Amino acid sequence: MNNHCNIQFDKHTTIEALAIKLRCTPEVFYHSESDLRRHLIPKKNKQRGYRVVWEVKSDPLKQTLKTFEIEYFNFICSKKKGSPLEGFPLDCTHGFFKKRSILTNSQVHCGNSLLVKADIKDFFITIDRNRLKLHFADMNLDKTIIETLSSMLTINDKLPQGFCTSPLMSNIIFFEIDKMLLDLARKYDCVYTRYADDITFSSNNYIPKKTEIHEILHKGGFELANDKFKIKKRGQSFFVTGLSVDGNRPRVGKKWKAKLRQEMYFIKKYGLKEHSGKKNYSSMQICVNILDGKINFLNSIEPLLAKQLKQKWHALLKNQNMEVSYKSRGKYKSRNISIYVDESVKGDTIFLCFVVLEHDNEIEKSIKKLHTELSNDEFLPRNPGIFDKNHLHWNSLSVMARRTLVTTISQLPFSTYVAFSKYNKKYNKEYLSLFSKLLIKRYTKFDGSNMTIYVEQNPSIKNKDLQDLSDKLYKNLKMKSARRPLNPPSIKNAQKQHHPLLILPDSLLGVFGDIYDDNKETSSLTIKDSNFAILEYKYNCIQKFSETKNVETFTLNKPFDKTY
Repeated sequence: MNNHCNIQFDKHTTIEALAIKLRCTPEVFYHSESDLRRHLIPKKNKQRGYRVVWEVKSDPLKQTLKTFEIEYFNFICSKKKGSPLEGFPLDCTHGFFKKRSILTNSQVHCGNSLLVKADIKDFFITIDRNRLKLHFADMNLDKTIIETLSSMLTINDKLPQGFCTSPLMSNIIFFEIDKMLLDLARKYDCVYTRYADDITFSSNNYIPKKTEIHEILHKGGFELANDKFKIKKRGQSFFVTGLSVDGNRPRVGKKWKAKLRQEMYFIKKYGLKEHSGKKNYSSMQICVNILDGKINFLNSIEPLLAKQLKQKWHALLKNQNMEVSYKSRGKYKSRNISIYVDESVKGDTIFLCFVVLEHDNEIEKSIKKLHTELSNDEFLPRNPGIFDKNHLHWNSLSVMARRTLVTTISQLPFSTYVAFSKYNKKYNKEYLSLFSKLLIKRYTKFDGSNMTIYVEQNPSIKNKDLQDLSDKLYKNLKMKSARRPLNPPSIKNAQKQHHPLLILPDSLLGVFGDIYDDNKETSSLTIKDSNFAILEYKYNCIQKFSETKNVETFTLNKPFDKTY
């Protein structure tokens, strides 16, 4: 996460002002049941029942939560000196922070001979709305903002597992308890770490008592999961967050690796179909996906071993004529996805933009209202005649009108994806190539939805070519039982006078084009006061493709290098 603070949460007193900063509408703060999907995940020990995990279905809510997570972390970091969270995040906290993981969490315990492992009972749902309110009050937030944020971040007044904001907020709430547990570790000259709800102490001499750990947690409003409290000595099962720590560095367990090798051997000997049946996988594809996931996990812990297994695994997949894919999760209730597509050309470079949204009617009202306001504004410089038709066009707008448009659309709920490349006189071929690259990922992302695609009318591109390409991509996903829309989307030719929402991709291409120069290095200083700075969070992904099949991704922390 970038530590530059863009939003001073303690300076805002209205939800309207906060919504502008978070690039959303105020309605997004108050999520409903239709925005969410509830999953019951069986716990490892099935006798302990299920874990409730919430999935955010609504793109506007998902985007707002992600923006809040980033900006609130930066806000916390900017307020460190003298604040209640000075020193946050502590070195002992390894869950959900950049460059920290189960690997770093277990690494510090390697070489020690005594191990204390404990779990915090019902970690996330123990943190309720009132605790969040107290924290926000400590950070001097306005009462209206406190009520709004604590409502958005909770479900049934509890911190939900599955929201991207819950890990950050849980680490913030647990900060003082972490400091007390760290003091306890210093008392015994031992090591303390925490990864989410997993607590670990290790030492070669003395370790804290269970009653001492329980007392600190109880004081902070949490409880130990008594059935998960364990004290281990070297020679016994010696694992921290799933990794073996009985050597000089963390490793994946021997039994786990042996089982993976065994499954690969059986697939080679008996074939994927027979192995999947004997191991009770629900399909061959699920067997492939699970084993591929295990190899990728191994690669994150033991890359040298994983490299060897990957070669064998890819050979197995080729031999079995299979590849990794993911089954469709079925239809989302009442989810209609619209994609608006536009292109622009700058020199010998073609840019293609997909704007994805769910609330066409509401967003269209905002665009039409803006059009009326611009038309009636006598003091706004503009080219006479550009408002004659019932649409807006980026290239026809004055500097002031563009800034008004950008400010308005920055508050609307949608996602943006841009791809560009050189086209070397093969315009049609490159257009279809970029269209395919952008569309295939939208298919898998919006699994089970009803999708319609509106493409800005282009005399150089035949609608039939786009429809054939769209149908082909869909058919390939369907053959693999992969995630995809409910039905093949229809491609519709669109014009701005009849489809006002085409101003969205048109504007986002214009804004990006204003800061892009293929021959010059562009720095973050160049975009600081540009329209792009206002819309930066609307660009979910910007990618440059080349003939060598290399893909370069534009990021906010490093806008461009010399290759752009």
